[in-house]
Amino acid sequence: MLSRGAAWRWFFLVSSLALTSPAAAYVVGTTSTGIERGWKALPMKFKIHSAAPPGVTAAEFQAAIRAAYAAWSSVGCSYFRSTDLGVVNQPNPDETDLANTHLVAATWMTDPATAAITLVTYYDNTGEIFEADVVYNPGFTWSVAGAPGTVDVRAVATHEIGHSW
Repeated sequence: MLSRGAAWRWFFLVSSLALTSPAAAYVVGTTSTGIERGWKALPMKFKIHSAAPPGVTAAEFQAAIRAAYAAWSSVGCSYFRSTDLGVVNQPNPDETDLANTHLVAATWMTDPATAAITLVTYYDNTGEIFEADVVYNPGFTWSVAGAPGTVDVRAVATHEIGHSW
């Protein structure tokens, strides 16, 4: 199993590469032994923390995340499926609950220019992803309508779900 610290290091490496190179096609992640990572069982389960980031209500935050999952499921050639486990009061990522939790960080401890991060946890010996929590930066002003000077919840959630996929 990949430790949470290793997941953070992996995320920063990928983020650094993404910021310094031109956009590229989808890349399948691998384990330390070269095994491709991926979900072995669908639907992907997700939960949404009851607290919302600055600028949106809890209901708006929840609806935007649900819309992001629906966008992934609506692609005709995709077998992606998800199950909404509802709203929870879980203020911290939990790699043991076997569900992808979307939550707002109490304190942002990484690059302040990063809107959100996905913490993917998987079994290193098989590549099976079993957890991918998404943490949103409370230092941004968020929106669901694309207001100038804000970050769109659905756009970021759709992007982050792609990291877990």
